[in-house]
Amino acid sequence: MQVSNSIIQFKTIEYNKKDNEIKILDQKQLPEKEIYVTLKNIEDVYQAIKNMNVRGAPLIGVTAAYGVVMSAAGGNPEAVLKTADYLKSARPTAINLAWAVERMMKKSKDAKNLYGRLLEEASHIELEDKESCLRMGEIGAELIEDGANIMVHCNAGALATSGIGTALGVLYTAKKRGKKFSVYSCERQRKEGKNSAYIRVKRDLFCRGHDSHHGNSQEMRLTLIPYVIIWQQPIWRK
Repeated sequence: MQVSNSIIQFKTIEYNKKDNEIKILDQKQLPEKEIYVTLKNIEDVYQAIKNMNVRGAPLIGVTAAYGVVMSAAGGNPEAVLKTADYLKSARPTAINLAWAVERMMKKSKDAKNLYGRLLEEASHIELEDKESCLRMGEIGAELIEDGANIMVHCNAGALATSGIGTALGVLYTAKKRGKKFSVYSCERQRKEGKNSAYIRVKRDLFCRGHDSHHGNSQEMRLTLIPYVIIWQQPIWRK
């Protein structure tokens, strides 16, 4: 299945099979600069995940999957196993990181063409991420009323995935369908999380974007915000 990200004018990640390299959008440079960097070896991939040059659970998983692919270029199963353990240690609490790496390792068992099999699996992981973003957008957009005020929390746009994003994917889809709305971004952790969501609201959605400093119930009551879209992992784990 061919999945289009035509709504988005940038790519967060791209694997170059010819050179066995990964190109990523360096999110630590946002919003001041939009810079792409090339990850040429496993150490580059490890550092990009650890230092949050790539952010968002889905995107971290996709990046790690292609990192495993890079290690398989020589056809050495031991190198792949070593890489898998190393990449998982980059951010031990990142669920998608361990999930993606372990999924790749299952596919590596008894593979006659190790590199080919792992490249195929990494491509599937990326494709599934894009498809789930599109599906989430379609379902969520149905719920958005025209003229609504919407609050988003966490880095949940296209920057967090290889597709159109999770929470902001809903808004991209609603915008594409002609709906108008105002968006409040209330991320308060790392500046990249807040700014990445806010800048995408202003730049990609071309709607009224509000840089909220509080995101509390008082602000929601005063501005009549009936919709809140939030990254759900911290919720369901509790």
